[in-house]
Amino acid sequence: MRIKLFSCLFFLITVSTLTQVKAQMVYENINSGVYEYLDRMSQKGLIQYHDLIKPISKTILYAKLLELKLIQAKLSLFEQKELDFYLQKYVVGNEIEGDTMKYLNFTRKALPTRFFIAKKGDTYINVSPVIQFSNNTYSGKSYNQRAWGAAIWGRIGKHVGFNLSSRDITENRTDLTRDNAINNAQTGYVLLTQELAKTKSLNYSEYQASIGYDWKNGFISYGQDNLIWGYGENGKIVLSEKSPFNQYLRLNYQPYSWFKFDYFHVWLNSNYIDSNSTYGFGNTVYGGQRVNYVPKYMASHTVTLTPHKGIDISIGESIVYTEKLDLGFLFPIMYYKGYDNNKSNYNILNGNNSQFFLQLSLKNIIPKSHFYTTLLIDEIKISKIFDEQQSRNQLGFNVGLQVNDLGLPYLSAYTEYTRVNPFVYTNINPAQNYTSYGYNLGDWVGNNFDRKIIGLKYTPIPRLRLELRYQDIKKGPNYSAEEQYLQAPSKKFLETVIYAQTQYLFSLNYEFSNNIYLVGNCDKTTTSNELYNAIYTHNNYSIGIKIGL
Repeated sequence: MRIKLFSCLFFLITVSTLTQVKAQMVYENINSGVYEYLDRMSQKGLIQYHDLIKPISKTILYAKLLELKLIQAKLSLFEQKELDFYLQKYVVGNEIEGDTMKYLNFTRKALPTRFFIAKKGDTYINVSPVIQFSNNTYSGKSYNQRAWGAAIWGRIGKHVGFNLSSRDITENRTDLTRDNAINNAQTGYVLLTQELAKTKSLNYSEYQASIGYDWKNGFISYGQDNLIWGYGENGKIVLSEKSPFNQYLRLNYQPYSWFKFDYFHVWLNSNYIDSNSTYGFGNTVYGGQRVNYVPKYMASHTVTLTPHKGIDISIGESIVYTEKLDLGFLFPIMYYKGYDNNKSNYNILNGNNSQFFLQLSLKNIIPKSHFYTTLLIDEIKISKIFDEQQSRNQLGFNVGLQVNDLGLPYLSAYTEYTRVNPFVYTNINPAQNYTSYGYNLGDWVGNNFDRKIIGLKYTPIPRLRLELRYQDIKKGPNYSAEEQYLQAPSKKFLETVIYAQTQYLFSLNYEFSNNIYLVGNCDKTTTSNELYNAIYTHNNYSIGIKIGL
């Protein structure tokens, strides 16, 4: 803990002494509709918007909205209405004057969910409720989900921004399995109780928080959230929202319009008990032992080059390591693979799990469109890449295209293909798998699969987002470490299919007021279990309201 605090203070002091800090640092929830709105505007070439890594600060989002305000004549009527809505939403700290305190602030149209606002000079604080209720069916079983909590965010002077969100979630279920959290892209969770048969419910909590500095050319922050890297429909192969929230230290620096550098260090959960640090309490209560898990971390950095408006080329590296915090991986510009090889004496039993990734993003190069492709390299032998006997092509990739205003304003069509080869995300040391809390950090399906997606997105009225999607997945087995490291030739991609799944999905998301959403979806999912020669078809649905999320 001392090392962690020292590292955070070191970064904060260094940045504050080298730059003139001038703005707030508050992240926007990754589910906010403003992300999709700004992404669409950038795909039409109206703004240059870098959204490779999320979440993004409210300051940056607000600045992009102001850019659009200057050219609002180029926007459609719906787009202008949405722009005005989001501008009101992000006029943070400026909607009240002087030294002010308000309770139950329902008087302003843009701010109906702020229950408490206080401001004095450049310091202000906002408190909002977090409420959620939905009715769901999954695999033929019904359950209700409800959540409550609070969100707090604001600014301390001109230097520091902060946010905190906490909610307690309960699912009253007749089916107490966790399939709904494992077999889809939704964020996983850590149960508060394992006695499901007694409670007849699932109960878990989610906590998000951050504090940071924002200056002219970048920002630094420390917090707990999901860091999302890359693009993808219903899954991302580098970093997705699948894992429960993790603590992180994050740094961004953009000295030139064409050069951007991102770094983060994440504290993960290995789910592996460290027997060496386990000790007895001297009693038999609940087993009478202190249980400690093997410490687990990830460090990652990315360079993004923008040679032309709308073209982003990103090159990144990450490493998952265990046992103890390593200051070498807290150095943002270290070459992690080389450092780890030297540190471990090139001994595979003493090394860590590294990855390389590439991203190409083309916005409005094809008019009103976004083309992207991602390559994740877990392990590869360049000299043996075409040798069927000795190749180790443990990599994944996706390629996707979205075209906007297709015949109708605000109608978009998209398609995507994803493939992840066998053994990607896994390691000889299972504590170093590309996971946290047992959930995959990358694509939720895992490895040895491919996915084909085609869909439509439409906004018939401002802030009402409709989506129709077809998805086809084929999944092969998860092979053992012995098969990964000792068997030659390596296992082929999908040489055995354990299940195939097709899904037709319709979803809606309507933000009818600031941070008050009506959400719903229905899908027909057919799964063919090849091992048991069985076919299952389920019609699932969900309808609910979210406030403050």
